Parts: sequence; C-alpha cells; structure tokens
Amino acid sequence: MRSTTRKKGALILLGLLAALAVLAASCASYSGNPPGSTDDQEREEVEFGSEIADPQQDTSDPVRKLVVTVDARIETEDVDGALRQVSDKAAELGGFVSDQSLQRSEDGTLERASLVVRIPPDRNREYSDFLRDVGVLRSLDQDSKDITDEYYDTQARLDNALAQEASLVRLLDKAETISEILEVEKRLGEVRETIERFQGQIRVWDSLVGLSSYTIYLSRKMTLSEGRGGPELIRFGEWLDAVGRGFRNSAVVLLNAGGYVLILLANLAIPLALAAIVVLAIVWTSRRNRRRRERQAGSPPREPPVPPVPPVPPAPPAPTA
Repeated sequence: MRSTTRKKGALILLGLLAALAVLAASCASYSGNPPGSTDDQEREEVEFGSEIADPQQDTSDPVRKLVVTVDARIETEDVDGALRQVSDKAAELGGFVSDQSLQRSEDGTLERASLVVRIPPDRNREYSDFLRDVGVLRSLDQDSKDITDEYYDTQARLDNALAQEASLVRLLDKAETISEILEVEKRLGEVRETIERFQGQIRVWDSLVGLSSYTIYLSRKMTLSEGRGGPELIRFGEWLDAVGRGFRNSAVVLLNAGGYVLILLANLAIPLALAAIVVLAIVWTSRRNRRRRERQAGSPPREPPVPPVPPVPPAPPAPTA
C-alpha cells in the first residue's frame, strides 16, 4: 500500500517538473522580440537605410585649396604685339594683369617685358595653350601647392576666436565694476586682433586660390638681318671706345688684384710675424749649438811644456904629435 502511494507521488512530482520545464521554455521563447516587433522593424529599417544612404553624406570632405603658379618664357619678334595679345586674352578669360615691367632699346623698341597675369583656375589649360601660339615657347613650368590643411585649420581657429568674441561681449554687458570692464575689454582687444590676423590670412589664400598666377617673360627674337647678316666694318669711334674699355678693365683688374693681395697680407701679418720669429729662433739656436760643437771638436788637448835642452860643450882639441 505504501509502495503504491510512493509511486503515485513520484509520478506527480515528475509531471510537475515537466510542466515547469514546458512553461519556462514558452516564457523564454516569448521573452525575445516576436516576429514583426518594433525592434525588428527598426533593425530592418536601419539595415535598409544603410543600403540607400544619402549620397550627400559623402560630400562632407573639404574642398581642396590649391595655389597654382606658372612661369612662361616666350621669344617673339614683336614684343609689343605679344604683350597686347597676352593682356587681351587674360581679360577675355576673366583675368587681369596685376604687374608688368618693360625694357626698351635706345630707339624705343620694346626689347623685353615681364608681367604677372591672374587667370581663373578653370581656364588654365586654355590660357597655357594660347601662350604656345604667341611666339617660341622656351619654357612653361607649373607648380601647385596644397594649402588645404593650413586653410581649414586657420578657418577653425577663426571660428573659435569669433565664438570667444561673442562670449566676451556678453560678459562685457554683465560687467559691473571698472576693473571687470577693463579686464574684459583687454581680453576682447586681444581676441579681435587675432580675428583680424586670421581673416587677413584667409583673404590672401582666397585670392591665391581663386586666381592662378602666371609670370610671363617676353623677349625679342633677333631677326636674320639683325643678328646673322654679313660682317660689318667697325667704326673708328667704336674701336677707340672698345680699346679704352679694354685698358680700363685691365687697370681695374690689376688694382683689384693688388687690393686683394694687400687684404690677404693684412690678414696674415700677425701669423706670418709669429712664424718668422719661431723660424729665426730655431735657426739661431741651431747655429749656436753647431759652433759650440765645432769649437769643442777643433781645439787639441794641452801638453806639458818641454824643458829646454842644455847646450852641448865643445869638444876638446886633439893633441898634437
């Protein structure tokens, strides 16, 4: 009887555990977001929206700031006409001549000209192609400098300075004591000076970026009759002038050479004097030592005096027979 009761209790306990397990599983399945929930819709919208993102979001990169400079050297038989062509073409393309320098000969002929022309960047290719037809294009060098980082860094500094100015103006309106007013005005003056400096730099960059700078050198090309004709007899006056210039140049060269020699000697005077003193001291010492050695080697040793020899008495006469 007791065993039957125990079996029924065990079955009931197993049934309760199974029911709890099924309930927990169902709760877990419904604890997540059901299909079609708001979160899933938002996730789908985000993923879908990322596929069709607004293309304007990719255009946030700053516009590149390039300073373009071009140097051109042109030879032409008519410098005056080429100068007019270059200036007129610049005005036609929306540019202008900002500076020019002219050099004429004694008879008034324009020999050389240099000018600075400002051209819109989008017309650079057209103007460069035009310069090839003005005359003999000897060189055309173009250089581009990227100032994008410096430009936008200065622009950011300017924006910060403007924000500081506005804040200081509000503080100035709220200042009550004279010391507070003076302190705010001093700081406001410093900030406005910084603003003017940044604005001036940006204006210069805008001018350089907005218009390319062409530096053009025009020179007259010698014609065949001027520079490559037959030999001509030199005039007597020109010959005298050439001879006089030759003598003057020779005299100038000699005087300059003598002056340079004197300058060199003046710079070396003290070192040469010291060197001469050292050399003389060495020579004098060597000669003195040599004479001393010669005296010591040439004088013989002293011998004792020889006593005088007494006179020999004469022999006695022989006896007679």
